[in-house]
Amino acid sequence: PSIVGFAPDVIHVHFTWNVARALPFARLLDLPIVVTAHGSDILKSDSWESALRHPEVKRVVCVARHLKAYIDAVPALSEKTALVYNCIDPLFLTPVTPPPGDVKMVCVATLRRLKNHLWLLRALLLLRQRGVGFRCDLIGGPMIGEPEHADELRRFVAEHGLSDAVVFRGRLSEAEVKDALDAASILVLPSTSEGLSVCVTEALAR
Repeated sequence: PSIVGFAPDVIHVHFTWNVARALPFARLLDLPIVVTAHGSDILKSDSWESALRHPEVKRVVCVARHLKAYIDAVPALSEKTALVYNCIDPLFLTPVTPPPGDVKMVCVATLRRLKNHLWLLRALLLLRQRGVGFRCDLIGGPMIGEPEHADELRRFVAEHGLSDAVVFRGRLSEAEVKDALDAASILVLPSTSEGLSVCVTEALAR
């Protein structure tokens, strides 16, 4: 099957609660589903087992040993699981010295409410009011299903006179994220909830 010249081999679903959304596409295109279980979708949900039992779900990637053991306790699912730890690209694994000058921050996160950017922007407004010089790059695009939230963030920046210091850079490649981390001295991630954050791991590696 192909869609506008794109011929996928598999549908990759993050979080078990999204399996139901992928099933119609998997059936229409006759494609297998691979699910990445991150933790909250297994440990804090009652629907994960039925989601993973669907025959279209061929493999379940677990990011930690305890998640794999938890799913493997269901005999019908144990043959589907694989352990693949959260990881980062080796290009991040070289030392760097933060640049001098004003405070330079970077936030790498999808523009969604869970990532709590408004909290960060309010904190930056306090810095501005206290005379602290800074720049903050916001890396990440709008969240599917929450496009209006990105507009809300941009309005806050414009209405509070932060446009000269807060830059929306959109989605970037891994190499561009690395360069942005190297240009900053502080990573900020104000999320209300996170697991093992990839962007924090990447920043620590820098």
